[in-house]
Amino acid sequence: PRPLSEVYRPDSILQIRTDEALDDVLNKFIQKRIHIAYVLNTENEFVWLLTLEDIVEEIIKTEIEDETDTE
Repeated sequence: PRPLSEVYRPDSILQIRTDEALDDVLNKFIQKRIHIAYVLNTENEFVWLLTLEDIVEEIIKTEIEDETDTE
């Protein structure tokens, strides 16, 4: 198997904080052309992963479903 260092690029995921505004986070996703971020709280602890899809769903106030989603 390939080592993680061969496939992981630090610039391929954003780091954001729980107190950042949704608009600011969306702009970061767009500017950096990245679709995933890890979220840290004020103590620099990992809280969750956030995707561009999560933000779009929040904006349009509905779940985005695709052919792989199950009910």
